[in-house]
Amino acid sequence: MLLVGLTGGIAGGKTVVAGEFLRLGAYVIDADKLAHQVMQPGEPAYGSIVDCFGPRILTENQEIDRAKLGDLVFTDKELLDKLNKIVHPLVLQEEKKRIARITEQDSKAIIVLDVPLLIEVSHHKDMDRVIVVTVTLDKQIQRLLKKGLTNPKARIAAQLPLAEKLKYADFVIDNNGSLEQAYLQVRDIFSQLKNIANDET
Repeated sequence: MLLVGLTGGIAGGKTVVAGEFLRLGAYVIDADKLAHQVMQPGEPAYGSIVDCFGPRILTENQEIDRAKLGDLVFTDKELLDKLNKIVHPLVLQEEKKRIARITEQDSKAIIVLDVPLLIEVSHHKDMDRVIVVTVTLDKQIQRLLKKGLTNPKARIAAQLPLAEKLKYADFVIDNNGSLEQAYLQVRDIFSQLKNIANDET
């Protein structure tokens, strides 16, 4: 089994890259989806988040409005740290369960963990290899605005600069070009990862 951390800046195109890894035969675990799962009503993080941030972050259906929550935490590092302390341990627990289930079925699995804050929370140390997806600041801002998200610069600034993330990369994917150019890079890296997985098992 080979654990591969996939990270990069917000709106950098990690989801597109992860999708291609999945298509090629990797197992993909999306930390954002796990975070969304543990924040649902009745799930472990829900009560703690509502207690911390109050009812202003809830929708009419009493679900957590992630856009409202994002607007709060991405302009206040202290609030972001509080949120991360609630959510990250629960995401890690769920992640470990999924890794265990996958490795039971496939001892030679290549598991790609799509984790935006992989390096910020030192989770890269648990990985066998790290992939960083790069994109220009202008493209990040354009994509965030297109998604209707406010304060794009604050959201970008809340993460470690891409230049710092690159220091931890075993592989780099430049996502400034076309989709096909990104896919070509993913295919090349996946081929290398398969060789590494075969050598280590």
